[in-house]
Amino acid sequence: MVDTTRTSPRLLTAVAVPAQTTWRLHVMGASDALHEGSIYQLEPGDWIIGRGPTEGVNALAFDDSTMSRDHVQLRVKGGGNPVQVTDLESRNGTFLGGRRLRSARAGDGAVLRAGDMVAVLESDNGRHCDHSESSANVPGRSAASREIRGELALATRDALAVLLIGPTGSGKEFAATELHRLSKRGGRLVRVNVAAIPANLFESELFGHVKGAFSGANEARPGRIREADRGTLVLDEIGELPLELQPKLLRALEEGVIRPVGGSRDIPVDVRFCASTNADLEALVQAGRFRADLAARLQTHLVRLPAIVARKPDLVELANSVHPLTSRGRAKPWQDALTADALEALLLHKWDYNLRELKAALVRAGSWESGGRIGLDALPESVLTQARKRVTSPPEAKVATDPMPTQRARRNRPDPDELHQALRRHRGNVESIAREYGVYRRQVYRWLRYAGIERDQVDRYRR
Repeated sequence: MVDTTRTSPRLLTAVAVPAQTTWRLHVMGASDALHEGSIYQLEPGDWIIGRGPTEGVNALAFDDSTMSRDHVQLRVKGGGNPVQVTDLESRNGTFLGGRRLRSARAGDGAVLRAGDMVAVLESDNGRHCDHSESSANVPGRSAASREIRGELALATRDALAVLLIGPTGSGKEFAATELHRLSKRGGRLVRVNVAAIPANLFESELFGHVKGAFSGANEARPGRIREADRGTLVLDEIGELPLELQPKLLRALEEGVIRPVGGSRDIPVDVRFCASTNADLEALVQAGRFRADLAARLQTHLVRLPAIVARKPDLVELANSVHPLTSRGRAKPWQDALTADALEALLLHKWDYNLRELKAALVRAGSWESGGRIGLDALPESVLTQARKRVTSPPEAKVATDPMPTQRARRNRPDPDELHQALRRHRGNVESIAREYGVYRRQVYRWLRYAGIERDQVDRYRR
């Protein structure tokens, strides 16, 4: 997967890419390697995706035998309007959000399936900071990921506190690691899980203590803040910090000094503080559980990390980061391992526990890897349960209301020449022929069989 937006050699019409675009199409998986991993910026207008789209339009041609020649149309209006997705009477159908469609509007994060191509539509409003280089800690090329990396880069211009806000498992610990890396500070990265430290030990754990400061203090300890001197101290779950210790942390932030438990003098420290929480600090302030001045000081730089369902274009890169796949002792990208069905199911899952849940699913799926593709059977039941609720393969649509189309069809069976003309007229689309004759699609296949017209002959009309 490349790190830059590119245009496939099969883009039939050259399109000038504007400085800022509204819609982007992320091709997450495809049997055509030239498209897989590509991002296409969609100007307002009609775009055709298929095996060999009509010349003279904005077209993306895929070397994919499961696609029709003109498979699906994307009508992009710009200005933040939804994209109109219309199936062009394709042989295998077009799916949006796991459901087969004729025509529907698609919004930001919509998952599109056409043949073996699985893609995500993204509305890019251009508000993100210009810092698009992907990294192992904050991977992905979505607008959301670029904004996270941009905010982290801005924070490194000084040594003031950073507050990371996001739901559980959204990658706050990885963002903190990225902040430390970008800061290029000479000291260590030290983590403290505030919620995991007993209240009676917290002050000593954070600020250290002198020998004999309390019963059992047989030797002095520097504390976690001093361990992070000239480095970065990450305070996970900062909302759990005891109220009585908050003034001391505020002093360390504002004055750069701490006093160990039992100590008689202040010790200067040079620490970049990075706090993280999934709690609403403002609500804690209103409830009297968190100091307003400390909250304000901590969020000098505020970086919000969305849930991974808001970063669908990054799912594959997130997967490669949180649980790299190995096959026969060699690294193997997840996009090369997953079938289109499995990839689509992962993209449509809710991921209530974000990266933690994703990693658990990947660990299970990876255990099924044996050199071939990983399919739906390798995914956890929670993913499959949701996948089964979707109408991914609806019953064959009836194209006539005649209660006995088969008897009528026997009386009005077209001769072979008429069938060839219909195939030519409808470019091999059997469902379209059935609609014209007012019969079921199965009946058209019976006519073809009676006329001796083989499947490969039908396929020729589709080219």
